Amino acid sequence: MKKLSALLLAIALVGCSSNTESEVKTASIEHELESGEKILVDVELDGEGLISKISIDETYKDNAGNATTKKEIKEDYGMSKTGKVEWYKQIESLEENLIGTDGRFEVDAEGHATDEDILAGCTIGLTDIEKAVEEAVAAAK
Repeated sequence: MKKLSALLLAIALVGCSSNTESEVKTASIEHELESGEKILVDVELDGEGLISKISIDETYKDNAGNATTKKEIKEDYGMSKTGKVEWYKQIESLEENLIGTDGRFEVDAEGHATDEDILAGCTIGLTDIEKAVEEAVAAAK
């Protein structure tokens, strides 16, 4: 009888627990740019369809013609040499701002974010990145 009670209790607990793992949805996309480079977005959505993880990167060929990404080369991309915050740091700020959202954000005519929180840490043009994030979120749903 004790074994039967323990088995029934175990079945009841499994039946009542929610499995959030099955609610998580992911997608990886490559958004091709006119230059031939690609914006790479990996996204994970929670059960409510909000971003729980996101990675944004862009393919890049260095001066020697080696294929890499802007996140991989970090400071070697060279934005800091012109007094600007490096690309990968700006993207990390954007990624942090997108966590807990549906991934939608607006850009102005020049491609800059209109959201002050995003713009505070990410001043690069985001037109193509906004489209790539939108594609990735749609693919994950």
